[in-house]
Amino acid sequence: MKKFALLAILAVALAFPALALAKKINVSGGVVGDPDASVSLTVVKKNGNMKIKKFKAKKINVRCGKQTGNFLGTIRITGPGLSVNKNGSFKARLPNVENQKETLRVSGVVHNGGRKVSGNIKTNKITLSGHNCDVPKQHYELKK
Repeated sequence: MKKFALLAILAVALAFPALALAKKINVSGGVVGDPDASVSLTVVKKNGNMKIKKFKAKKINVRCGKQTGNFLGTIRITGPGLSVNKNGSFKARLPNVENQKETLRVSGVVHNGGRKVSGNIKTNKITLSGHNCDVPKQHYELKK
C-alpha cells in the first residue's frame, strides 16, 4: 500500500511539470557614489531561463540645466519582465511620457546565478515639465 501511494504521488508530480516553482532572488543596492539612490529587482529563474522583474529605482539624479536632483521620482519596470540573454545581460528602453521619442535606458548583467546584478541607468535627453534634462550615466551594484 505504501509503494502504491508513493508511486501515485510521483506520477502526479511528473504529470504536472508546471507545478515546478520558479526560483526568485531579490537583490538590492544602489548607485555607486550616491548614498541616496536605491535600486532593487527580482531575478526569476525558471526552466533554465532568467528574467528581471520588479525593477525599481528611486532618487536617481537628473540634470536640468545647472540643477541636479531627483526629478523623476520612482522608476518602475512592470509587465512580463525583461529577458536575460545567455551571457547574463539585459536592457530596456523606457519611453518618456512627455515625448515618446526620448528614452531612459536601463541595462545590466546578472552574475553568480542571480545573486549579484550590476548595470547602468542613463539617457541623452529627456523633457521634464518643459525643461531639457538628462540622466547622466549612473552605475548600480546590487546583491542578495
